[in-house]
Amino acid sequence: MKTRASRLIIHIGGPKTGSSALQSFIALQHDTLEERGVVAPFHPNFSRAKLGKNTAGNGSLLLDPNHLRKDCCAVPEKIYLYSSESLFQGLLDDAALSRVLDLAAEKGYAVTITVMTRNFFEFANSAWNQIVKTSGYRKNFSEFLLADVEESNLAFSPWNFKILLQWLVLAKDRKLDLRVINYETYKKKLIERFFQAVLDVHLSPEELRLGKGLTVNRSLSVDEAMLQIEFNKYFKGNAGRFIAEPLIEQMGDIKQGLQYFSEETYTQVVDKFSPLIREINLHLDSEKVVFTPYDVLERKFGGTARDSISLEIGQVEVLARSISEEIIRHKNPSRRSLFYWAAVSLIPSGLKKLIPSRIKNDLFSRINR
Repeated sequence: MKTRASRLIIHIGGPKTGSSALQSFIALQHDTLEERGVVAPFHPNFSRAKLGKNTAGNGSLLLDPNHLRKDCCAVPEKIYLYSSESLFQGLLDDAALSRVLDLAAEKGYAVTITVMTRNFFEFANSAWNQIVKTSGYRKNFSEFLLADVEESNLAFSPWNFKILLQWLVLAKDRKLDLRVINYETYKKKLIERFFQAVLDVHLSPEELRLGKGLTVNRSLSVDEAMLQIEFNKYFKGNAGRFIAEPLIEQMGDIKQGLQYFSEETYTQVVDKFSPLIREINLHLDSEKVVFTPYDVLERKFGGTARDSISLEIGQVEVLARSISEEIIRHKNPSRRSLFYWAAVSLIPSGLKKLIPSRIKNDLFSRINR
């Protein structure tokens, strides 16, 4: 009887390449995958993933030395699967990566690191959309494309491709088995093709059934994004909680489209990023990153530059309900909200500057509940 090779598959994202949909499928089919020899170690995130919600997967377990010693690659002749966008930057830490590689070598496991990327403008549009709906970003898509790297999270900015280049250089220097996949060629059959190409596991139509039609963490439509930006400008805290979140959860079939930007902006951006993309493609035999021609992108625009917003009645109903609930919360704050308000108020202004924006946003979110 042929034995299965012991393999450790680490899917590191990157951002906006279908990671959440893949993680939802893994959580939903956890037991079935184990029967096929694929072990995805349990993480509390699986409960959210099963509901089709955006999660960070189970990849953070690889950064936990206790998990590495006790649970990672514990059974021979299995495929251990970890997936998380947090590893896109987290495993670039030499000590963290070395711990994983050393443990795999000790247990006789071959390591494959998989990273998904996208064509430049398609990624940039999705990344901009993400920070508009979750991080209170206020600038339009053209301003985002032309912004300096310091203005936004590196992983969710056009400069994200710098991280991909770091992985390509690291893989060459350390002789890693790094597989780069362009999401644009996989997205129509993402789950099926991922398991087939990366894990050499061929899923049956019945096993794939739970992955069909799975929409997780969809982008806002052009009009929804314009509305979200206006709330981001004037609302202190996480406005996405009562605009983007309910729209995404309750209006999953809204057509998104690409955000409009001018041909002049396109030319400026291509000139700016061509050296970086060219260097990336020198490391790739296939799945290269491309600048989709402007006339092709233009056909995908969800309208041109305009000063009006159009919403379906279903979107209006969702927004009316969620905004009304937000108003009621502000009129009748809970004791917990008052506690967080008091805690934030007592922090000296000088110290507030040292608190990471992610933590501050979380505190404001708690206050506004």
